[in-house]
Amino acid sequence: MRVAIIAICMFVLAGCFGSSSVLMLKEYNPTTQISSHKSVLINSISDTRANQSIVATITDSKGSVEHSIMLGASLKDIFAKALKEQLRASGVTNGRDIIVDIEIAEFSANLSGYSGENLKGKSKVIIKIKKDDTTITKTISQPQSKYVLLPRVAEFEPFITDMLNDMVLSSAKAILAN
Repeated sequence: MRVAIIAICMFVLAGCFGSSSVLMLKEYNPTTQISSHKSVLINSISDTRANQSIVATITDSKGSVEHSIMLGASLKDIFAKALKEQLRASGVTNGRDIIVDIEIAEFSANLSGYSGENLKGKSKVIIKIKKDDTTITKTISQPQSKYVLLPRVAEFEPFITDMLNDMVLSSAKAILAN
């Protein structure tokens, strides 16, 4: 039932723009760059972006949206699954030593023009980490850019994947630094 509702919403959104595509990302592959024996509880993850459906756009020289790109699943769900996999691969167990609340404040990419670094993306995650009686707030913000030859939807898959992977790894490192 939920899949049907999401499909209907994507169909309706597709009619609101010039055109749109759904991007299916590959499964997250955790790295072993960090190691910890802490116990962490991911208390909440919220997506507070103004438009939670669209993660990328292709715009013309005037800034008008020619194409919108959505994910095949919610960014919140993809991020939550990837972060839990990364923490597990790092040796973290479920527990209450560290309690974490995460806000996805920004995650977007735009492809415009044919010169310079024409594919640009921004991500911002706000992490509230509670350990004992201390709460620390960390902001992970990461702009990225690269040059692509043609304005094609296919250019977004590796770019969005890299943005998401960087966001997950940076978040895990921030959580485990406490």
